[in-house]
Formats: sequence, C-alpha cells, structure tokens
Amino acid sequence: MICYLFKLRFTAPVHFGSSLSAVSLQGSEFTFCADRLFSALCMTGAAQDTEFLERLYQMAKKGQFRLSDAFPWKDGSFYLPRPCLEAKTVQDSDASQRKVMKKVSWLPIEKYPDFVCSLCGQNPIDPQSLLVHFGEESTTTRAAILPGEDTLPYTVGQFRFADNCGLYFLMELENEAELPGLIALVRQLGYGGIGGKVSSGYGSFELDAVGSISELGRQGEILTEMLQESDPACWVSLTTSLPTDDQLEETLEGALYQVTRRSGFVQGYNGKKAEQFFLAAGSTFLHQFTGDIYQVAPAGCSHPVYRYAMPLFMGVKRSWWIMD
Repeated sequence: MICYLFKLRFTAPVHFGSSLSAVSLQGSEFTFCADRLFSALCMTGAAQDTEFLERLYQMAKKGQFRLSDAFPWKDGSFYLPRPCLEAKTVQDSDASQRKVMKKVSWLPIEKYPDFVCSLCGQNPIDPQSLLVHFGEESTTTRAAILPGEDTLPYTVGQFRFADNCGLYFLMELENEAELPGLIALVRQLGYGGIGGKVSSGYGSFELDAVGSISELGRQGEILTEMLQESDPACWVSLTTSLPTDDQLEETLEGALYQVTRRSGFVQGYNGKKAEQFFLAAGSTFLHQFTGDIYQVAPAGCSHPVYRYAMPLFMGVKRSWWIMD
C-alpha cells in the first residue's frame, strides 16, 4: 500500500455540521470525517460513471483503498489529532500551563514524538508552542422562502480558513494505477464543494498538491515510521470509524477513545441516514480492527447509501512511550 497526501486549499467558507444534532446548522466544525469524504466521492463519481460507485465500494471493502479524516495544515506544517493518551507521570507545571494544554487539539507531525514522550515525563513540552490558529468561525443569517408562507430567517455557522491554511487527508492505495482517476475525482468534487450548504457556495476547494508522504521531508519520515510500525505501544486511528459487532469487545479492551455521532440526510431524497456512533480519530487502541462500510439508506431509498467506517492506523513507537 502506498500512502498519498491530498492537500486542499479552500476558496470559500465551509460548513461542516457538528455531531451534536441540536447545533448542526448553527455551528460549524472546520474539519470533516472520512465518511463524509467517501460519500462525496461516491456521489461525484456516480454522476459521471454509473459503475464507479460499486468499484469504489469494492476497493474499500477489500482494504485496497483507505482514507483518513481531513486534518489541518498551516504553511508547511501538517497536523494530526491529539492522541487519547493519559500522562504516565504528574507534570511539574503550574495550573495555567495545564489549562493551556487542555486546549491543544492538534499536533504538528514534527512535534508528535515529543508530545508522546512528554506524557512519560521526558522532555516537557511548552503547551503554548502547540496552540495554532487556522482561521475564523462566524455565523451568517439566511432566509428560507416557502410558497405561501412567511420568510423564515435562520443562522448558518461557517468557518473561513486563513490564506496560509487548509485541510489535507491521507489515502492509501494498493493499486497505483487508480491514483490519476481518484485525483481527477477529488478535483471535480472541489468544484461543487464538500460539506453542508454547497448549493449556497460553501465548501469549494482547489487540490493544491498530491504526493507520496515520502516527499514531506522530516514530517514524511515520522509519518511513514508510524504508519509502518509493526509492534507499537498502541495504535492511533486516523479515521473516525466503527468496528463490527464481533470486533467490538476486543477493540475496546484497553482503548482510550472519544465517541462522535454520525447521521445526516440523503441528497435528493427526503430522508435521514441511519444514526450511528463512531470512535473518533485520535482514539488509541491495543488491538486493530478492520471496521466496515455500512448501508445507511433510509427506508424506501432507491439506491445504496454507504457510510465509510474502516480505519487507517498508525503506531506509537515503544521508544516514545516509556518510563524513565
């Protein structure tokens, strides 16, 4: 499997609804999960080739195609979600530093080893150095105009990336020959946008760069080591995903994780996708799992609706996760 990095530069604000149903429209996250990307690729591809949906589904189902969630980048640095790991030692720091550390959600790849080591009491890291600004969140008011009814105003949350920021995702492929077609598909998706309110111009992007992670210098070396680690202290999922029922018990043994709700509507159909609760990217596990691609179409829907839930794992090196 070869791992490629797709770097996206957004040309419009984005709206990625929160997993909390009560604020899915009013608020907006600035990253998105792999299931959203997979669904968007399926819809974009199926509109051009009726056989594409089944081909992409089979590639993913067989493990020949894997996706990470979308994570932020700034300038030349690429960021990973903070891993769900508990500190092995009590840090000798004041309350203000501990408060700052709680705000850290993203780690630059180059500082990922240092962060893990700091949890074991090795080389304490300055939490202020990990705080980063990717853009601005705001709200805008729009109006729903329905025939014969009063105009109904509503609020939409949005996020606008700074000029030197955007999102990227990782894609692992078994067959390198599939790459040009997938690049073209991601470019096509960028014209129409990804996320909510795309009909209002939200979520459009340009594919700024595509390349093997081996081209990223020191960042690529660290990421490659973690992706290829065979005997780690633990596994970190880079994909918001869900084990199958028969994998669940072993998966949760010794795991540290966050849970997020996955739902949504089927485009062009008046119905909601089946609701599920996934394990968020950054969750850590002692055992890997394969996950699945779930059929989540509402009753009466005339076509399959897939939700991608197959994780891309990287390993935390044992040389980082040790006690002095």
